[in-house]
Amino acid sequence: MTNDSARTRSRRRIGRTEPADRQRLLRKAGALAALVLLSLPATARGQDTAHLADLMRAGHYGEAYDAIVHAGHEKDPAALESAARTLLALSIQSEDSFQRWAGLRAARFLDDAELAGAARKYVRDGGRYEQALALEILARSDPKGSRADFIAALDSPYRTVRIRALRALASLDEDRPVDRVATVLTEDPDPDVRALAARALRVWNATQAIPSLRKALDDEADTVQQEAVKTLVALGDDGIADEIRHRLSETPPDQRASVMRLAALVPDPDLIPDLGPGLADPDPDVRAVAAGAILSILAHVPDEK
Repeated sequence: MTNDSARTRSRRRIGRTEPADRQRLLRKAGALAALVLLSLPATARGQDTAHLADLMRAGHYGEAYDAIVHAGHEKDPAALESAARTLLALSIQSEDSFQRWAGLRAARFLDDAELAGAARKYVRDGGRYEQALALEILARSDPKGSRADFIAALDSPYRTVRIRALRALASLDEDRPVDRVATVLTEDPDPDVRALAARALRVWNATQAIPSLRKALDDEADTVQQEAVKTLVALGDDGIADEIRHRLSETPPDQRASVMRLAALVPDPDLIPDLGPGLADPDPDVRAVAAGAILSILAHVPDEK
């Protein structure tokens, strides 16, 4: 029997079947085609991947895996790696939101350039959840090449997206956008984002941001003030102790505890006498904060002090 005769009989057999049976025959034909492709030499492996991708794209995951099994590659790490990467990339690019989110969640802990490329478009065009996950993927897989994406994400209306963008930027070893992050510190509407900006400036040892950090000492959120003080101390700002001392003397009694919490972050023993009166304050909270601040300073004073 010639190959042409076999193909003709196969077509006739498919044509006589019911629609459901016809679909099963076609799916089997696809799986057999994948099996043949996987058996080809390495020079044809590009076609293997493409055909498996076509099966997965059509939702025929079982048939794609069956093709791998029938080709004897179910224990081959390289074959499974290729299939896994193809599956995740297709999931990330899926029009189905559930499948897309599943792919992004699975890829967030991987360092894989191909998956980063698939996720990149969501940094600017996706929804809040997609943007946040895409930023995590890029921060792990391509932080240097994604700098512009991270900076653009600082303008996102979503708090979670801006937080992830700042974390990604903080990991950069060079070409750090100090001025842009200093603006976030003083202008972002969310206190957690502003506090994280102060931390990023600390990681970068960004002495040029000291004016913005000094401005952040007047932030309405205690957490931002505290992160600003920590960063100023880390940057070696000699004036921070004098600033805290001035605030201790000028701040109304009912607000003095918050300033004492800042003093606790400055390892300068010269501040301790200014905290002493707090030990006799009628407010038990102020007394406790003053005591804690004194002990914290002494615990963190450098040895040369």
